Parts: sequence; C-alpha cells; structure tokens
Amino acid sequence: MAISLLFALIGHSADLELSTHPLVLGLINLIAFGYVIQQSVQRLGEPILIALPILKFNSRHLLPMLCTLAGSTVLISEMDNVALYFFPVPVELATMMIDLATGAQGIFATIFLANIVAPLTEELLFRGIILRGFLRVYSVPRSIFLSSALFAIIHLNPWQAIGAFVLGGLFGWWYVRTRSLLPCIVGHAAFNAIPVVLFGILGFEHPDPSAAVEFQPLWLSALGILLAGGGGLLLQKSFQAEIPVPVETWMNRIRSFADRLVDHARDGYGETTTPLFVSQIDTRTNEIPLSDTTLYTTDTRHGAGPTSNNLQFDGGLLRLMYGLSEYSDQTVYAESADDYLAYYLERLPLPSGHFPWGDHRGYDVTEDDVIDGHGEFKIALPTWDRMWEIDPEGVIRQADALRNHIIDPDKSLAFNRHYPPGIVPHCVNASAGAWVVLWTFVYTQTDEEKYLTWATEMDDYLWSLRNPKTDLLAAHPYDYAYPEIQDDADARQRASRTEYMGPMYSYAINLLRAHELLGRYKSSAFQDHALAYIRSFTDRFDITDEGHFFATFDIVTGEPLFDRISDGWQFTSQAQPDEASSGVIGLRAPISLAYAYRLTREPDLRESFDRFRPLFQIESFLDLDAPPMPIAAGLLAQAIGAWTNLYAATAEYTYLASAVALGYYASHHYVSNDWFVCGPPTDPKYRDHTLTGWETYSNRGGSADLALALLRLSAIADGRHELIEDDPTCYF
Repeated sequence: MAISLLFALIGHSADLELSTHPLVLGLINLIAFGYVIQQSVQRLGEPILIALPILKFNSRHLLPMLCTLAGSTVLISEMDNVALYFFPVPVELATMMIDLATGAQGIFATIFLANIVAPLTEELLFRGIILRGFLRVYSVPRSIFLSSALFAIIHLNPWQAIGAFVLGGLFGWWYVRTRSLLPCIVGHAAFNAIPVVLFGILGFEHPDPSAAVEFQPLWLSALGILLAGGGGLLLQKSFQAEIPVPVETWMNRIRSFADRLVDHARDGYGETTTPLFVSQIDTRTNEIPLSDTTLYTTDTRHGAGPTSNNLQFDGGLLRLMYGLSEYSDQTVYAESADDYLAYYLERLPLPSGHFPWGDHRGYDVTEDDVIDGHGEFKIALPTWDRMWEIDPEGVIRQADALRNHIIDPDKSLAFNRHYPPGIVPHCVNASAGAWVVLWTFVYTQTDEEKYLTWATEMDDYLWSLRNPKTDLLAAHPYDYAYPEIQDDADARQRASRTEYMGPMYSYAINLLRAHELLGRYKSSAFQDHALAYIRSFTDRFDITDEGHFFATFDIVTGEPLFDRISDGWQFTSQAQPDEASSGVIGLRAPISLAYAYRLTREPDLRESFDRFRPLFQIESFLDLDAPPMPIAAGLLAQAIGAWTNLYAATAEYTYLASAVALGYYASHHYVSNDWFVCGPPTDPKYRDHTLTGWETYSNRGGSADLALALLRLSAIADGRHELIEDDPTCYF
C-alpha cells in the first residue's frame, strides 16, 4: 500500500495514471512481496532452496490437478455470482478489474502481472513462507485454513476473497502433499490465465459490470462439482499411492511403545520414585534387566548399564514423546518428558554444572545416586530447547562448565573430554562439536557474545589442528602445545588417522547444526568448515559400483590405511593386529551426507550419497519372513532417517521408497510385547551372553530412535514434514 501510494503521487505529479497500470502493479508487487520474502528467508536462516522448495513433482499428479483446478474455477465463478447478487461490486472497481484481467491496457503487461509476477510472489509467500511456517506448529487443516484466510485478506476486497480462499486451500493441499511450490505456481498462473485467454486473446465478450448478475446454467455447475470432486478423489489416491506408509499400523505400535515407556520405564526401583526413564528394560518382564548383564556396557562404561538413567542417550526418547504429543494431540507424552527433564535439571547436575551423563557416568535408579565415573558429553544433540524452557540456568551452568574444561587457555584450547579432566589433553572432535552446538544455542537464547565467541574459538582451534594440505582431521588430534602426548604410543597412532570417520560423522554434523541454529543471527565459518571436513573424505572414498569405499586415511598423506569397507551394517575393524581396535560403521558415511545435503543442498553431497546406495542392501530387507539380521536399532533408525532426509530435500519417490521399506522391516522385527527392542549392538564388545538385544529395550541401542524414525515417516505421510527433526548421531 505504501509503495502504491508512492507511485500514485508520482503519477499525479506527472499527470499519468500509474497506479492501475498492470506493469506498474507488477513492479509494486515485485518490490513489496519480494522484500517480505527476502526478509523471511533471511530470518529463517535457511538456504533459499530449502525455504522456498520449487521441486519436480510426480507427473501422474498433473491430470487430476488440472481437473480439480478446472472444477474449482467453475464453482468459484458461480460463488462470485452469488456474492455479486447480494453485494454488487462498485462499477468503477469492476471496470478496473475487468480491464486488468482482459488486457485492456496491453496484453503483455497483463500477462506479466497476472501470469508471471502474481503467481510467483504470492505462492512463494503464502505457500512457501506462511503455510510452511504454520505447519511447524499447527495441524495440516488448520495451517491450510489460516494461510488461505490470509491469502484472501491480502486481496483487500471481498469480491476476490472467495476465490482466493478456495484457491489458497487447493494450492495449500497441493503443497502439503508434494512439498513443492511448483504445482502451486503453475496452477495459480493457469487460473489467472483464464480471463486473459478468453477475453484478451480469443476475444469473447466480457460481462457488463453494470448489468444484472447472470447465473451459470445448472449443467455447468454440476460439471464443476464433478471435475472438482472427481479430480480431488483421483488426486488423493495418487498422493496416497506415492507415500505408501501404513500410518495407522505404525502409529498404533508407536503409541503402545510410548505407553510402555510411561508405565514401565519410569524409575520406581530405589527408595525414591522419580520421573526419570531407565536405560534398559527386559521386554519379557517389563522390568530392568538383572544387574550383572553387560549389554551396551563394559566394566568402565556404567553410564549405559541396566540400572542407569542417562539423559545423553535419551534424545530419541524425548523427541519421540514431544513429537507424539504434537502429532496425536495427547499431552501425556510431553508431560512425562517435561517431568523427567524438570527433575533431572533440578536435582542431578553436579556442583560444577556438569550433567551426570555419557558412557561412563549416569544416575543409578536402584542406588538413587550418581554413578561414579568420568562424565563425557560428546556427539549427541540433546533437546536443548526443551531444557531451556524448563531451566535455562541449568543449561547455562553446563555451558559454562564446558568452557572451564579447557586445561590451560594460555597454551591452547586443548581439553580433556572427560570430567573431572586430567592434566593431559584428550581432545576428541566428537566432544568439541557437541560443545559448539551448546554454546551456539545459548548464544541464540541470550545474545551474550561470549558464547558465540567460545563456539567460534573451538571451531577455529579444531580447524588449526587439521592437516592444511589434506584438510583431514584426526578424531583424536594432536596438540603441539603439549609435546608430552608424543610419549603415548596409542595417542600418537590415533592422532595420525581419521579414526571411525569421526570428523565427518560427528564433528561436521554438529557444525552444520550450529550453523542452522545461528540462522539470521550471524554468519559463521561453521558450515564452510563442515563441508571441508566432509569433502576431505568424499574426495578419497573411491566408491566402487558396489558402494564399497575407503574410510580411514593418513592425516598427512591422505592415503587410505586399510581395505575398503564392504559391509555398511557391521562394525569393520580398521587397525593393525598389534593396535587397539578401531573400527568403522560404514553407513555413517551416507548418513552424514544425507543430513548435510538436507541442510545445505550442495549437489556433490547428494551425488556421493547416491553412489553409496548399494551399501544399504535395501533388497535384503524386503523379505520379512527371513530371520532378522544382527543390526542395532539405532543404526536402522539412522538409515531410515538418511533416506527420509533425501526425500524431504528432493520430494523424489525413490528415496521415500527405501525409507518405507526399512520402516516395514523395523516394524516387523523390532517390536516385542509392544516394546521397540534394540537388536544386537553393532560393536561386538558391547554384546552380552545373557541378552541378545531382541528382548531388550535400550536407549543407547536406539530403540526409541527407531520408533521416532517411523513417527517421522508417519508425519510425512500426513503432510507434516516439519514436525519431527532428524538426529543422525544417536547412540547405538
């Protein structure tokens, strides 16, 4: 309106009628809508191709879309007649609208406004920005209704509002089901083209705005109902066929599992009953396993033991509870998660501010006390936003405690990954990445520059420890400020190679998450560094047609140190016979690439992922009658998430089909007595002779993460892509 007023004043001073000319209106639209869209994308902090997805869509949808649009056009025309009958439009306004629609001031100017500018800008804003934003917090029907109402209001006159509202609903439905703005833009342009073609090009006589309203013949309205209804039914069946997710079946299993967690996995084992969730449950008894079991734990890793609670491993559980509450509108699940976090944050953090979590430390629900051992925060992406809502001071104390972990800031930012720290650095980029995310998160909540400074300094520190010729970074890098580390042969060896693909899988992913958190706040080097780390691997993978690849490289030379990884689903040792075992889980490579591609849309990441397709061996998961394969639930969850991420980024059916195939396998083999079980640990050293994993729920094994992966697919089938975020770094 402000820009229109400016042009009106210019036109008045020049004695020209500018404000109603279609070229000027198109320019005003571009400036006004373009500014709002640009500001929105900037505030979202997402790449423009993510914020405004104009993707290819299935061509078989096109014919039923055109039928539905044609029928809707006929019905809108008759609804307009009814509205005009009771509320006649002023002749001056009607004349101006007819002139615009028929090309009276130049057919090409009208096409520019009605068929190019308006469809593009209005769809980018109302379906791309507004509807997509609503879908993050509201149900699909409510989101479409609200965005359609705003679309009607923005036209600023009641006679156009009816058609705008109906079309907004139609295009909103199309976007939700295709996740692409392309059909919305094309449909909008086609609708606007109808009067241009009929009256401006073919020369049909347009209605007299001063004449009485003439209603359509009944047969035409009946045809409109038939086209709109029939086309809509065909289109809905086409959409359902494209996303073959058994939503009802999966949701029943997910809800039953969540009910089991609430009813049987809460801490009632010691003298004190708490709302904490336990780490393991024997699904045959609905109780914690016997205390002498060793599934997912060893003598030095009691934080994952059968009697423990461990918040660091419960990310999937908490996301499941919150996501299920949002999806089902049943608050009991979110309330149980809130109670857990509130109790944890109020009572369990140590005086230093550190949380008692990690492989070595936790909370023993039978002893009602913190388990002695090293605290270790690494890899994981906890639900910081929920914790912040409950106890921001507790989150800040943890963030500050991590900064105090630096051994000697006068020397370098070297740290010991364990708490309490030793005097010799034991830097692990898996820990550094998790810390960078936390500091970045606290900065976005407080605007305190020191937290962004800490995050940036840690990123710069790790960047300085890479080999600049190869861009390769060790999972346990060597810090020249502490030469005494060279006396440790094991530390020397680990600092010389890219052990377990840690810089790509855990560190780069965390840097990308930190970059995403920053959004509109500030630009950073996080994403650039993350992509450099990832490409330092992809440039050397040398992937074969079977998906086999080199995974471990010498930091200095960049040469591979061991044979190619040939089985992505199993732990492959990558060490010499006389060295401590170090291994690689092959699928972590494509899992990282899929997540990175979803966040960045860098085409080479997708190309590398596609070359890894054979590594997933999808065809081996199609026979549900075969015995289950020895695969950890967490790894299966991440594999489903990888394919889902590629589908979310591209809307291409081939990616969804693989995710759904793995989902069917998970639903069939990993549910026992209404529990999602963890399956055998990927790393053999965490397996137990008394428990196989097929009768055990384990948060470290990824049981809840697997249920979360199926919930995410179910939400996508319902059009709610934004509801569940993927965590590609769950423990398993």
